Amino acid sequence: MHNAEGTPGSIDLGYKYDELMNALRCSSKNSCLEKGLADLESEDVKRILENRTSGEMQRFAELQCSFAGNRVDTEDVEKGKLPVFSDKIWVAALKAHGATMQLRPSETAPCPSVLPFVVAFCASSLRCLEESDDAGKGYFALPEFENARSRVEVELAPLQNITPTSVDQMSLEEYDTSFEKLPERQRLERFWTDMVNSQYSGLEPKDDAFQWKLQWKTANFTSKVGLLKSWPQIAESLSGDGDPGDKEVDWFATRHYWEMVAFTAFARQGVRQALPQASSAAEQERTLAQVTRNLRSIWDTKLCSPGALGGLKEEHLKRLGVTDEVSLIFALADKEALGQAMWRKWMVLHIKPSDLDSVHRPNLDKFSSLLEDHTCDCMCYDQCGKLEASAYVTCNPISPGAPEEEIQTEALKLFAREVVVDKVHKSGAVYKDAELSVQRLPGLGGCRSQLVLRSLYGAYKNIAGHISKCEVPHFFNQSKIAGDDLKIILWSDEDAAEPLNFQAYEKVKLVNPFYYLDSDSDIDSDFDADSDSSNSLYISPNPPDEH
Repeated sequence: MHNAEGTPGSIDLGYKYDELMNALRCSSKNSCLEKGLADLESEDVKRILENRTSGEMQRFAELQCSFAGNRVDTEDVEKGKLPVFSDKIWVAALKAHGATMQLRPSETAPCPSVLPFVVAFCASSLRCLEESDDAGKGYFALPEFENARSRVEVELAPLQNITPTSVDQMSLEEYDTSFEKLPERQRLERFWTDMVNSQYSGLEPKDDAFQWKLQWKTANFTSKVGLLKSWPQIAESLSGDGDPGDKEVDWFATRHYWEMVAFTAFARQGVRQALPQASSAAEQERTLAQVTRNLRSIWDTKLCSPGALGGLKEEHLKRLGVTDEVSLIFALADKEALGQAMWRKWMVLHIKPSDLDSVHRPNLDKFSSLLEDHTCDCMCYDQCGKLEASAYVTCNPISPGAPEEEIQTEALKLFAREVVVDKVHKSGAVYKDAELSVQRLPGLGGCRSQLVLRSLYGAYKNIAGHISKCEVPHFFNQSKIAGDDLKIILWSDEDAAEPLNFQAYEKVKLVNPFYYLDSDSDIDSDFDADSDSSNSLYISPNPPDEH
């Protein structure tokens, strides 16, 4: 319950209501969602649909946003009113949030996951879970789909003995056995995990079609055994209109499997849009994948903040079905600790040269220019042209680089006597005799550059992070260093250099405030009690002499 005035009993969201509404309006600004089918001439639509000389991916890129935009417009019959189905999606997300928190409290995100249920709604609308061989085809008929049918049947054969009864109970134990000997629910889970972490880039059209069809046929099978409920089943459960004999929705499993479907769909979409040949009119605008990422960042940053849904009271959690005491303790963890956990991947490097003469100034200027060329916005969200810092984000490539690709380092390096490093939970750490360089990483998508800070004499472990185009959060405590000639904002995640997989996708959403200092315990804010220190740097075009 919340509005601009703050109704009695409403949740304190911890942000200005108008600011949130503006951010949401900006999420799809200048995107293909703003152009519906009405903006395309009927002859253009016919040409795109029937043009078999162009690739299926190009036709898909040209029409996908228009279909999505018109689908929402159809539901949003009154101007200014939210789509009529959004309340059910929201309630389903709340139910799943409570069930997940009750079952696995330490692995629960701070607030509900809505995207899986959005995908469930769309999948129902597009008939993606049909039992026929057309499942997953949607609007776009591929000749390759015909060839994929037999391959899919062979792939799914090991699962055919799984029944609704055999998946009733899921052991939380870890199994180290062969696939054939796993208990049936664990076997299905292993199948899903292998599928969502399969290859995405460099696929032939027939293989891409096979993977896409396999995803939807597996979702259909998982729905038949009762673990993944379709949107009509979810809606019936919420309204109480379903058959009393039907099995109740397994909210944890339904959210979990729709989450994997959502991840796979958007990962494959991202790969297709990143391909050089995927040039079309739609690619000149913000793509649907970019809009999705933008919405997700706005949602996670504002609605999942410690003052908002990340700080639900005990009474609210119990209404969601959370009764386990451990679950409640995790959920009601200290807000400050939760905030630090959310923003721990951000840092600021202050570089303050002491004497920049005609020899040293050009080197600093060149390095500053190099940093500008390698900045990224994968850790930001776009609010009508203004880049804002995001709390939960992944900068991983969507696909690995070619086998022959290796990390490349720019020739220009910067050597500094001291670098002051600020983080949200600990500011003022001083790295002495540091070397800074820029690396270019292999891969497709994501941020392909990172800055590496190395303490030449091993006092601290190295720092590596992506160079951010946006500023750090406004409440981020920064050291006050007068006249620092160079300030670098980094987003650092040790997993970000690896290709994106479902485990990394899930991990980035989780915030456990009890362990937020794990990887940073070696940074001591009281380090450098040396009275000779003056927060100054000596920057040289050559490395300092070794002692």
